[in-house]
Amino acid sequence: MHKYNYTYKITNVKTKEFYIGVRSCDCEIEDDKYMGSSSIWTKLYIKEHYSDLQKEILEVFETRKLANIGEVTLLKSVEKDPLCINCYFDYTPDMTGIKQTPEWIEKRKMFGERNGMYGKHHTEEAKKKISEAMHNRKLTEEHKKKIGQAHKGKIVSEETRKKLSKVKQKIRRIENIKTGEVWIMSIQDFLEKFPEKECKYDAMKKAANIGSLYKKTYKITDCVALVESSEKSGENGESPEKDNPVGSNGSE
Repeated sequence: MHKYNYTYKITNVKTKEFYIGVRSCDCEIEDDKYMGSSSIWTKLYIKEHYSDLQKEILEVFETRKLANIGEVTLLKSVEKDPLCINCYFDYTPDMTGIKQTPEWIEKRKMFGERNGMYGKHHTEEAKKKISEAMHNRKLTEEHKKKIGQAHKGKIVSEETRKKLSKVKQKIRRIENIKTGEVWIMSIQDFLEKFPEKECKYDAMKKAANIGSLYKKTYKITDCVALVESSEKSGENGESPEKDNPVGSNGSE
């Protein structure tokens, strides 16, 4: 039996077309990368339009059958909406997926020259705007509530907490201006690796945020300037990544 069962809606923010589906997964819902299995929005379509697609969790259910019933109800409510790409067709809660007529599928196909983006490419400016729009996307309060309910009563082990904390640590460029040594790592990792330096987390973080030297020795650059700093280090023959691999950026 799967851990979570939920209904979802995927919307193409440009065309306003949407797809309603049902999903069961063992991972956390917000970590589920599943984007549907439509015969119209194929894997190729999803790959090419990924930046335009927005997934929204609609409701979480105790069982898959209840989730299937929820999907049926949703599809019936929009069966006359021309923007819904998987309108309701002879469906029962005991089945998975939607029965679509061959004629309807053929009509809705958007391959090759029939695709509006055929032979075209997004400009760098357009890609940047799409990226920013997705990056600043915020979950609705209702969405947050549903995710919270799905996690209610769940106990997170200490080991998992440490792993989550590790992922969220922001990567910094820490330079000893006196010796020329450079480390690319989070402040927390730096403290754990060099306890003999007797540095303090809060003080180092504050120095990084205001752009001042810590202990008049350490220059700590935030993640915004990380790429530029790394490139300059490479040009000067330094190898900050040798012993300190760059991890994922996040909030401290």
